[in-house]
Amino acid sequence: MFKQYTRQIRSERYPVLNMIFGKILETGDIGIPVSRDWCINDQQRANEYLSSHSLETALNDPCLKREVLLLKANGLKSYIGTQIPEEDFRTFVNDFAVKYRFRNIPFERSKQELSEKFPISLDSFLENWYHCDRMPHLIFKDGTLFKMTGCEEEKYQMRLKIYNPSEVHAFISVTLYDYGKKNDKNYYNYLIPAGEARELKFITYGKFASVWIKGIMENIPSGYYFSQSTSQVVQETEDGSEGIFPIDPELPASEPGVIIVDNEDQEFRTVDEEKKQRLKDIFREEADGKYQVINRFQPHERWTLTASESSCGEIVRSSVYKKSGNGKAYAEWKARISGKGYYEIAVWSTRLGSMGAGSFTILKGGTVKEESREEDRTCVVSYGEE
Repeated sequence: MFKQYTRQIRSERYPVLNMIFGKILETGDIGIPVSRDWCINDQQRANEYLSSHSLETALNDPCLKREVLLLKANGLKSYIGTQIPEEDFRTFVNDFAVKYRFRNIPFERSKQELSEKFPISLDSFLENWYHCDRMPHLIFKDGTLFKMTGCEEEKYQMRLKIYNPSEVHAFISVTLYDYGKKNDKNYYNYLIPAGEARELKFITYGKFASVWIKGIMENIPSGYYFSQSTSQVVQETEDGSEGIFPIDPELPASEPGVIIVDNEDQEFRTVDEEKKQRLKDIFREEADGKYQVINRFQPHERWTLTASESSCGEIVRSSVYKKSGNGKAYAEWKARISGKGYYEIAVWSTRLGSMGAGSFTILKGGTVKEESREEDRTCVVSYGEE
């Protein structure tokens, strides 16, 4: 009956903190679940909403979704996690809850005691966190698993580079899954400053390792997943370091001679087979949003755009898919070739519905059309052939 009056934190400047820190006081942590769905979901829609709305504006929105508050709460949690070890913060919260049991506590007091206990100041962060109506976008590169040499036991090092070319700081939460010997810690919080880049390094022991990164960002989907089996490892290293390290923020240039056409580019288009409209198509509801959820059991009969962790791309990782047919529907992309030569054509093949599963597949057949000629000619390219 009196639960709502026990250990309540009061903030007039940031009223939403009542809910967030109330959750902390109840559980010893924010503990807000983050979805691991590979498809577009309410969490992704909340990310899109926050790309043009501040939390202050959102609180006055009568249609405000719960996921918006959860995402902002996770952002606050990630920031605190970059400053304070998780166990130390949990201990502080528990002690604070016991000390002020059955009391209505001004947020200024909790903030003061936190800064006295730890070298952290929430003032500047909260001001930006509450009023900012922009989000960062991150570019993830060179996810690789190395076998470590010179060790008595079998170890592997996972590396990943993260670039933040935007004008907004990014706070990310990283979960490392080591399917073997359990690490002492598998949850991390990091800051990727605006205009800078970082390389993450983790030591793993299992036969399979994966890393899941989440945060408030413009990326679609709003996170990153990388996994690799040790059976696929071909590189070795003597480097035994782990943690987060500054790197050159300049994005690496594309390999010489490599031409990339993304399905989000204007040079790419899909063509569907012309069919007579059926009765069920007339009464079918329009799809909600640009990117659709994949239904592996009832796939779309027309080309459909979807976004997933297993798709290829930088800020947007998307792909198109449809139910297999008779070959009358096709995808077409254009690229300007600078010189004569033999070119190998590859298409990123996504295992739909599987996170992180995708690879380049050499195109075995297709049609190439040159601007200077009217006729098409079939292009059959196999790996290693000219």
